Amino acid sequence: MKQFFKSLFSQPRTATLLLISSLLITVLALVPAFYVILVLNKFLSSGVISTLVTLTLGAILCILFEYVFRQNRQNLLSSFLYKQSHKLLLAMKEKVQQEKQMPMEVSKSLQTIDMTNKSSIISGVLDAPFQLVFFAIIFSMSWQIGLLIVGFVLIAWILNQYRTVFNFKEYTNTHLDMTLTSLLTVAIISLGAVLTLNGQLTVGSLIGLNILSARTFMTINKYFKVKPLLERRYESFEKLHKFIHGK
Repeated sequence: MKQFFKSLFSQPRTATLLLISSLLITVLALVPAFYVILVLNKFLSSGVISTLVTLTLGAILCILFEYVFRQNRQNLLSSFLYKQSHKLLLAMKEKVQQEKQMPMEVSKSLQTIDMTNKSSIISGVLDAPFQLVFFAIIFSMSWQIGLLIVGFVLIAWILNQYRTVFNFKEYTNTHLDMTLTSLLTVAIISLGAVLTLNGQLTVGSLIGLNILSARTFMTINKYFKVKPLLERRYESFEKLHKFIHGK
């Protein structure tokens, strides 16, 4: 991951824009959960329609802003990936024309770079550090549910390690992810129901926590998946450098 951030900060303007965009996306991603909490805790108790209208319009506006920021970030990432690989690939093409051959290892490296030249992969890496914001909010609302999510994140990390070792099939990976997400929901609702009965949570807070927890878990789980791909990408860059420069 050091290689990724080193490469990213070699383009300071792009790095700054990407980090600011990721932070804003994280903040705006909190809106649906807080909308649910406010509607269930405030509107249902007061019954004031103007309150519901204001909350709904504000939530819709924030969701639209999040969409715009995500689209803009994807464009920035596409530009970053192009700049990162373009010069190297041109140099490699010239080297192949001189050598009149392309080693199998170089061919595989090119395939890896092409496969990972997708902004969706990099966005998973950028989103992961900002999940600390989600964790801070979840723990401030309920440390018990916070610990529960940490437990599920550890399980996801272990499973991702085993996926590499045992080479799980793609559909097995998908089914495991779906199962874990469903189990997380069941665990949060069951624990949250007890906390609600004990007066430690409100119903709105419980549903909001469920939304926050699912989003946090899926984002971190995505990071666990893309991290090995990103490591292979930079290993491929190193192999191409060795091929081009003969070192």
